[in-house]
Amino acid sequence: MIKTRPFLPPSELPQNARFIDCRFELLAKDDSAGHHAFLAGHIPGAVYAHLNHDLSGPIMTNREGRHPLGRHPLPPISTWWGTLSSWGISVDDTIVCYDDHNAAFAARACWMLRQSGFNAYVLDGGLQAWQNEGGELSTRIVNYPPSDLTQPPNFAAYSYTQLAASGTLIDARANERYLGEVEPLDPIAGHIPGAINLPFSNNFEGGKLKSVAALKQIWQPIVTKHPQRTHYCGSGVTACVNLLVLAQIGHEGDALYAGSWSDWCSHQPLHYPA
Repeated sequence: MIKTRPFLPPSELPQNARFIDCRFELLAKDDSAGHHAFLAGHIPGAVYAHLNHDLSGPIMTNREGRHPLGRHPLPPISTWWGTLSSWGISVDDTIVCYDDHNAAFAARACWMLRQSGFNAYVLDGGLQAWQNEGGELSTRIVNYPPSDLTQPPNFAAYSYTQLAASGTLIDARANERYLGEVEPLDPIAGHIPGAINLPFSNNFEGGKLKSVAALKQIWQPIVTKHPQRTHYCGSGVTACVNLLVLAQIGHEGDALYAGSWSDWCSHQPLHYPA
């Protein structure tokens, strides 16, 4: 896994970087909104990564309509490798992922890439920061020749049956979802017993990542008290933001519960208390 600070401002982007546009609207009925935005204008040369189709594997649904493995399970590593090859990504590329939602979706792509050994980053401030720095947008779709890749080991992530050994659980969802006051996506509201809450959005201010000093002030008490940590959210997407933020301030090795709340609650009685 790559061990460099994953968030980069536009002024520090390397030359000849490959860009991946990860824009997505999680609560929209039509999951093509992000792709439509990509077609309307994107960083020149970027390819589009669809959360449901490129950054996730097939969804399992049980008789009760719930989703063991979660709403956005990680794709099989062979499928992920085929996706990267179809984008023309090579092991020598430096890859920058971006979106327009506080890295909510770009972090998932970046985490997957870094897990696979790629030199990958998140564009701090997203597409808006790119434009604010004078970056142009393009509507041209670049079709890269497929690359020849050697398949890496599988993603290092916890499953439901491994949670007992996962250390302290950190919930990246908004506080009202953690408390069970609202639940817009899953059939049960609340949080995994014993989990602590640190919403991924707390890491940002004005659409950009807070300073390293401010992030350390947020995270250091948790890091000190809980040396073994596993992160979750609703479906293993925004938890990746917290994972990359910790890497940004020098703490590597935290784990992801890939299925997250949508997987966990699928194993509980339907009327499980929040």
